[in-house]
Amino acid sequence: DDDLPKSESEDSAIASERRNLFPQTRPARHHFFSECESDSTTFKNNEKFSERMQRKSRPSHILGEIDHREMLKVLEEERQRENQQCDTKKKITGGSVLGKMHLELAKYHELNRFVEDNQEYDREAALYHVEASARCGDLQAMLTLARLHLSLPHDILPDVELPESRCDLGLAFDFVLTASEAGDRWAMVYAARAFDTGYGLPADRNSDWSKAVKWYDSVVTHIDVDEDGDYDSTMDDPAYVLVARQAVMYLDGGHGLQKDPTTAAEKFEYAAELATEAMKGKLASKYYMQAEEAWGQVED
Repeated sequence: DDDLPKSESEDSAIASERRNLFPQTRPARHHFFSECESDSTTFKNNEKFSERMQRKSRPSHILGEIDHREMLKVLEEERQRENQQCDTKKKITGGSVLGKMHLELAKYHELNRFVEDNQEYDREAALYHVEASARCGDLQAMLTLARLHLSLPHDILPDVELPESRCDLGLAFDFVLTASEAGDRWAMVYAARAFDTGYGLPADRNSDWSKAVKWYDSVVTHIDVDEDGDYDSTMDDPAYVLVARQAVMYLDGGHGLQKDPTTAAEKFEYAAELATEAMKGKLASKYYMQAEEAWGQVED
């Protein structure tokens, strides 16, 4: 009967008949194992994988982050030399996750997150994290550290002050210049006035009016948003005051800047226009008078 179970021999016979009726279109694959070939292939694959990971990897320590920033600067300088007409510029600050982490840790110290309620936070540890963040290229940390070394008020760790023996004017000014390149208005004004007056310059730098004029121009023409997307107020150093100072420098000449009465007159007129827009009528009249005097020095 069909319902009765078949023996193993009968099953085998049926399977054989089916293979004869439906032959395989291709021979069955036979797998062989070669220990020598497997080791060699595995080694090569591991080597290629390691190379790819090394190319993609990015160091998570401070020194590695600093090297990464230096490499970006070198690449940016090379790119600018190759294409002087290109206006776009690689960001030289920000973008560092490690830098942001160090800055947040400094803020956590300030908020007493790592101590008991009746204890003061570790200011040295907090300062270390700000320094690490600045070295990683964080703009906010750079400005904080610069103002710390310049003995100026600062928003992060406002109760921390450095003794005079620890203040490093050279380090502070380097951070000021980097922040200026990143578009921070306060830093640009500080750099301009330092090169203008010589006050605030480290010992290895001298007053340079050509650089001062450059930074004054950057302040006047830049959009009030830096690389971190923060807005800078213009109330402390209005543009008309800075342009008028440029005019005086061009009128007098010196400190690396060629005397140029024509440019001085044009700057005074521009300062007068800006003062008029700011509802500073008396100051605008003064600038127009100075412009006339400057035009009087222009040779026909």
